[in-house]
Amino acid sequence: MKKSSGISQEAIKYFAMLTMLINHIGSIFMPEHSIESSLMKAIGYFTAVTMCYFLVEGYYHTSSKERYSRRLLIFAIVSQLPYMLAFSGESIITFHVFNMDIPFPGFSMIFTLWICFQLLITLEDSNIADRKAYAIGLVCITGLGDWPFLAPLFVWAFR
Repeated sequence: MKKSSGISQEAIKYFAMLTMLINHIGSIFMPEHSIESSLMKAIGYFTAVTMCYFLVEGYYHTSSKERYSRRLLIFAIVSQLPYMLAFSGESIITFHVFNMDIPFPGFSMIFTLWICFQLLITLEDSNIADRKAYAIGLVCITGLGDWPFLAPLFVWAFR
């Protein structure tokens, strides 16, 4: 029987969830620009890189890219409201609706990952006439989300 060496993917995912929790606690509950907040946010950056890596792994190992993309999009939509409520103080855009100002902090990391998934599809699809332009457009769209520009670059590198 062959022994596995190293840390399992499951253990890495649990560690990433823990670092994400630490990041969110630092972002939401700690005073902004404090040493504690900065340290906790820095610890959480492990999560985004890990998510990008496992997104690429999932892309190449899934039996249905369409179902994978749909599940990711549904999760992004469902998680957007809690994300907006948690990070409403960090708005990049403010919408004026019915005489109310509604802050929009951008799209969550899950939306960014969904866009990155579309990037992977684009890079592999030979039927798209101008793949490079489409890919650059997708990277630009991440400017409205969490981990803009960096997430697609990590996904591109892990690809």
